Amino acid sequence: MSAPTILLSAGEASSDMYAARLATALRARTGARIFGMGGPRMAEAGVELIADYHEVAVVGITEVLHKIPTVVRVQNRLAGEAVRRKADLAILVDSPGTHLGVARRLKRAGIPVGYFIGPQIWAWRSGRVRIVRRRVKKMVVIFPFEEEIYRDAGIPVEFVGHPLVDTVKPAMTREQFAGKHGLDPQRPIVALLPGSRKNEVARNYPVIAEACARLVRGGGKTARIQFVHVAASGLGPELFAPFTAADVKLLRVEHAPSDALAASD
Repeated sequence: MSAPTILLSAGEASSDMYAARLATALRARTGARIFGMGGPRMAEAGVELIADYHEVAVVGITEVLHKIPTVVRVQNRLAGEAVRRKADLAILVDSPGTHLGVARRLKRAGIPVGYFIGPQIWAWRSGRVRIVRRRVKKMVVIFPFEEEIYRDAGIPVEFVGHPLVDTVKPAMTREQFAGKHGLDPQRPIVALLPGSRKNEVARNYPVIAEACARLVRGGGKTARIQFVHVAASGLGPELFAPFTAADVKLLRVEHAPSDALAASD
Protein backbone atom coordinates (compact mmCIF):
# COMPACT_ATOMS: atom_id res chain seq x y z
CA MET A 1 0.00 0.00 0.00
CA SER A 2 1.34 3.44 -0.91
CA ALA A 3 2.08 6.01 1.78
CA PRO A 4 -0.95 8.15 2.67
CA THR A 5 -1.18 11.87 2.07
CA ILE A 6 -2.34 13.68 5.21
CA LEU A 7 -3.38 17.24 5.94
CA LEU A 8 -2.25 18.09 9.49
CA SER A 9 -3.21 21.50 10.87
CA ALA A 10 -2.36 23.25 14.14
CA GLY A 11 -3.54 26.75 15.02
CA GLU A 12 -1.17 27.91 17.76
CA ALA A 13 2.10 27.18 19.59
CA SER A 14 1.08 24.33 21.89
CA SER A 15 -0.80 22.61 19.06
CA ASP A 16 2.30 22.97 16.89
CA MET A 17 4.21 20.98 19.51
CA TYR A 18 1.58 18.24 19.78
CA ALA A 19 1.09 18.01 16.02
CA ALA A 20 4.85 17.76 15.47
CA ARG A 21 5.04 14.70 17.70
CA LEU A 22 2.06 13.20 15.89
CA ALA A 23 3.66 13.89 12.51
CA THR A 24 6.89 12.20 13.58
CA ALA A 25 4.98 9.11 14.69
CA LEU A 26 2.85 8.99 11.55
CA ARG A 27 5.82 9.29 9.24
CA ALA A 28 7.70 6.59 11.15
CA ARG A 29 4.74 4.22 11.10
CA THR A 30 3.28 4.84 7.63
CA GLY A 31 5.77 6.96 5.68
CA ALA A 32 2.98 9.52 5.27
CA ARG A 33 3.38 12.63 3.16
CA ILE A 34 2.18 15.37 5.49
CA PHE A 35 1.38 18.99 4.71
CA GLY A 36 -0.66 21.68 6.43
CA MET A 37 -0.58 24.59 8.86
CA GLY A 38 1.73 24.91 11.82
CA GLY A 39 4.94 26.42 13.10
CA PRO A 40 8.65 25.65 13.58
CA ARG A 41 8.17 22.36 15.42
CA MET A 42 6.03 20.89 12.66
CA ALA A 43 8.51 22.10 10.06
CA GLU A 44 11.31 20.37 11.98
CA ALA A 45 9.18 17.20 12.00
CA GLY A 46 9.12 17.22 8.20
CA VAL A 47 5.68 18.71 7.62
CA GLU A 48 5.38 20.80 4.47
CA LEU A 49 3.85 24.04 5.74
CA ILE A 50 1.46 25.82 3.41
CA ALA A 51 0.25 28.17 6.19
CA ASP A 52 1.76 29.59 9.39
CA TYR A 53 -0.37 29.37 12.52
CA HIS A 54 0.41 33.00 13.31
CA GLU A 55 -1.92 33.91 10.44
CA VAL A 56 -4.96 32.73 12.40
CA ALA A 57 -3.88 32.96 16.07
CA VAL A 58 -6.21 35.45 17.75
CA VAL A 59 -7.37 36.48 21.22
CA GLY A 60 -10.48 38.52 21.99
CA ILE A 61 -13.54 39.38 19.93
CA THR A 62 -12.02 42.56 18.45
CA GLU A 63 -9.11 40.70 16.93
CA VAL A 64 -11.39 37.87 15.80
CA LEU A 65 -13.49 40.30 13.78
CA HIS A 66 -10.39 41.91 12.30
CA LYS A 67 -8.95 38.53 11.28
CA ILE A 68 -12.07 36.97 9.74
CA PRO A 69 -10.95 37.57 6.11
CA THR A 70 -7.52 36.08 6.85
CA VAL A 71 -9.01 33.04 8.60
CA VAL A 72 -11.36 32.41 5.67
CA ARG A 73 -8.46 32.61 3.21
CA VAL A 74 -6.45 30.11 5.27
CA GLN A 75 -9.46 27.78 5.54
CA ASN A 76 -9.88 27.86 1.77
CA ARG A 77 -6.15 27.33 1.21
CA LEU A 78 -5.97 24.28 3.48
CA ALA A 79 -9.10 22.67 2.05
CA GLY A 80 -8.11 23.53 -1.50
CA GLU A 81 -4.68 21.95 -1.13
CA ALA A 82 -6.22 18.86 0.47
CA VAL A 83 -8.45 18.45 -2.59
CA ARG A 84 -5.67 19.18 -5.06
CA ARG A 85 -3.32 16.67 -3.42
CA LYS A 86 -6.13 14.12 -3.00
CA ALA A 87 -5.49 13.82 0.73
CA ASP A 88 -6.48 10.49 2.28
CA LEU A 89 -7.11 12.05 5.68
CA ALA A 90 -7.19 15.37 7.50
CA ILE A 91 -6.18 15.72 11.15
CA LEU A 92 -7.12 19.00 12.80
CA VAL A 93 -5.55 19.93 16.14
CA ASP A 94 -7.43 22.19 18.59
CA SER A 95 -8.33 25.77 17.40
CA PRO A 96 -12.02 25.14 16.61
CA GLY A 97 -12.60 28.72 15.44
CA THR A 98 -10.48 27.98 12.39
CA HIS A 99 -10.71 24.22 12.09
CA LEU A 100 -14.44 23.64 12.18
CA GLY A 101 -14.65 25.78 9.05
CA VAL A 102 -11.93 23.68 7.44
CA ALA A 103 -13.81 20.53 8.47
CA ARG A 104 -16.95 21.78 6.73
CA ARG A 105 -15.06 22.29 3.47
CA LEU A 106 -13.35 18.91 3.73
CA LYS A 107 -16.62 17.11 4.42
CA ARG A 108 -18.04 18.56 1.21
CA ALA A 109 -14.99 17.29 -0.66
CA GLY A 110 -15.35 13.78 0.77
CA ILE A 111 -12.09 13.88 2.77
CA PRO A 112 -12.44 12.19 6.19
CA VAL A 113 -11.65 14.41 9.17
CA GLY A 114 -10.08 13.35 12.44
CA TYR A 115 -9.88 15.85 15.30
CA PHE A 116 -7.14 15.73 17.93
CA ILE A 117 -7.71 17.83 21.07
CA GLY A 118 -11.29 18.65 20.23
CA PRO A 119 -13.39 21.72 20.95
CA GLN A 120 -14.03 22.03 24.69
CA ILE A 121 -17.77 21.90 24.23
CA TRP A 122 -18.15 21.07 27.92
CA ALA A 123 -16.79 24.50 28.82
CA TRP A 124 -18.32 26.83 26.23
CA ARG A 125 -20.71 26.81 23.29
CA SER A 126 -22.05 23.33 23.95
CA GLY A 127 -24.20 23.64 20.81
CA ARG A 128 -21.04 23.03 18.77
CA VAL A 129 -21.38 19.31 19.46
CA ARG A 130 -23.92 19.12 16.62
CA ILE A 131 -21.47 20.79 14.27
CA VAL A 132 -18.75 18.36 15.29
CA ARG A 133 -21.07 15.38 14.76
CA ARG A 134 -21.80 16.50 11.20
CA ARG A 135 -18.23 17.24 10.17
CA VAL A 136 -15.85 14.99 12.14
CA LYS A 137 -15.45 11.25 11.65
CA LYS A 138 -13.35 10.59 14.77
CA MET A 139 -12.52 12.60 17.90
CA VAL A 140 -9.35 11.99 19.89
CA VAL A 141 -9.59 13.64 23.30
CA ILE A 142 -7.09 14.37 26.06
CA PHE A 143 -9.33 14.51 29.16
CA PRO A 144 -11.09 11.33 30.36
CA PHE A 145 -14.48 12.98 30.98
CA GLU A 146 -14.60 14.25 27.38
CA GLU A 147 -14.92 10.72 26.07
CA GLU A 148 -18.36 10.25 27.61
CA ILE A 149 -19.56 13.68 26.42
CA TYR A 150 -18.69 13.01 22.80
CA ARG A 151 -19.88 9.40 22.90
CA ASP A 152 -23.25 10.46 24.32
CA ALA A 153 -23.48 12.93 21.44
CA GLY A 154 -23.06 10.11 18.93
CA ILE A 155 -19.50 11.01 17.88
CA PRO A 156 -16.87 8.23 17.58
CA VAL A 157 -14.26 9.11 20.20
CA GLU A 158 -11.15 7.79 21.88
CA PHE A 159 -9.36 9.08 24.99
CA VAL A 160 -5.55 9.04 24.66
CA GLY A 161 -4.39 11.20 27.58
CA HIS A 162 -2.82 14.64 27.66
CA PRO A 163 0.32 15.05 25.49
CA LEU A 164 2.02 17.07 28.22
CA VAL A 165 2.28 13.93 30.35
CA ASP A 166 4.83 12.68 27.82
CA THR A 167 6.37 15.97 26.69
CA VAL A 168 6.93 17.94 29.91
CA LYS A 169 10.10 16.28 31.10
CA PRO A 170 13.03 18.50 32.07
CA ALA A 171 16.37 17.62 30.54
CA MET A 172 18.39 19.13 33.39
CA THR A 173 18.28 19.78 37.12
CA ARG A 174 17.68 23.19 38.69
CA GLU A 175 21.40 23.50 39.37
CA GLN A 176 22.27 22.64 35.77
CA PHE A 177 19.71 25.09 34.41
CA ALA A 178 21.01 27.85 36.68
CA GLY A 179 24.61 27.12 35.75
CA LYS A 180 23.84 27.17 32.03
CA HIS A 181 22.09 30.54 32.20
CA GLY A 182 24.18 32.31 34.85
CA LEU A 183 21.58 32.12 37.63
CA ASP A 184 22.14 31.53 41.35
CA PRO A 185 20.33 28.31 42.35
CA GLN A 186 20.19 29.56 45.95
CA ARG A 187 18.03 32.54 44.98
CA PRO A 188 14.35 32.32 43.99
CA ILE A 189 13.58 31.77 40.29
CA VAL A 190 10.27 32.91 38.80
CA ALA A 191 9.25 31.88 35.27
CA LEU A 192 7.22 34.28 33.13
CA LEU A 193 5.02 32.81 30.39
CA PRO A 194 3.02 35.69 28.85
CA GLY A 195 1.70 33.73 25.86
CA SER A 196 2.52 32.77 22.30
CA ARG A 197 0.35 35.26 20.39
CA LYS A 198 1.15 38.95 19.92
CA ASN A 199 -2.30 39.96 21.13
CA GLU A 200 -1.85 37.84 24.26
CA VAL A 201 1.50 39.46 24.93
CA ALA A 202 0.06 42.96 24.46
CA ARG A 203 -2.58 42.20 27.08
CA ASN A 204 -0.55 40.16 29.55
CA TYR A 205 3.04 41.25 29.48
CA PRO A 206 2.77 44.88 30.64
CA VAL A 207 0.96 43.71 33.79
CA ILE A 208 3.50 40.92 34.36
CA ALA A 209 6.41 43.34 33.86
CA GLU A 210 4.90 45.80 36.35
CA ALA A 211 4.46 43.02 38.90
CA CYS A 212 8.13 42.06 38.47
CA ALA A 213 9.20 45.68 38.99
CA ARG A 214 7.13 45.95 42.18
CA LEU A 215 8.67 42.79 43.57
CA VAL A 216 12.20 44.01 42.86
CA ARG A 217 11.55 47.45 44.35
CA GLY A 218 9.82 46.00 47.40
CA GLY A 219 13.13 45.02 48.94
CA GLY A 220 13.76 42.08 51.21
CA LYS A 221 13.42 38.56 49.86
CA THR A 222 11.49 39.59 46.77
CA ALA A 223 14.35 41.81 45.61
CA ARG A 224 16.45 38.63 45.20
CA ILE A 225 14.08 37.04 42.70
CA GLN A 226 15.55 36.02 39.34
CA PHE A 227 13.05 36.31 36.49
CA VAL A 228 13.14 33.96 33.52
CA HIS A 229 11.08 34.82 30.45
CA VAL A 230 10.12 31.59 28.68
CA ALA A 231 9.74 33.00 25.17
CA ALA A 232 7.52 31.47 22.51
CA SER A 233 8.95 30.81 19.06
CA GLY A 234 8.52 33.65 16.60
CA LEU A 235 8.21 36.43 19.19
CA GLY A 236 11.42 38.45 19.33
CA PRO A 237 12.75 40.40 22.34
CA GLU A 238 11.82 43.72 20.71
CA LEU A 239 8.16 42.92 21.44
CA PHE A 240 8.82 42.83 25.19
CA ALA A 241 11.59 45.42 25.66
CA PRO A 242 9.33 48.52 25.88
CA PHE A 243 7.58 47.13 28.97
CA THR A 244 10.53 45.75 30.94
CA ALA A 245 11.84 48.15 33.61
CA ALA A 246 15.54 48.93 33.53
CA ASP A 247 16.05 47.78 37.12
CA VAL A 248 14.52 44.34 36.48
CA LYS A 249 17.06 41.75 35.40
CA LEU A 250 15.27 39.39 33.05
CA LEU A 251 16.72 36.26 31.45
CA ARG A 252 15.13 35.26 28.14
CA VAL A 253 15.18 31.58 27.17
CA GLU A 254 13.69 29.84 24.14
CA HIS A 255 12.85 26.19 23.49
CA ALA A 256 13.22 25.23 27.17
CA PRO A 257 9.82 25.58 28.88
CA SER A 258 10.08 22.27 30.73
CA ASP A 259 13.55 23.04 32.09
CA ALA A 260 12.55 26.57 33.10
CA LEU A 261 9.38 25.43 34.87
CA ALA A 262 11.17 22.60 36.66
CA ALA A 263 13.84 25.03 37.89
CA SER A 264 11.36 27.66 39.05
CA ASP A 265 9.95 28.39 42.48
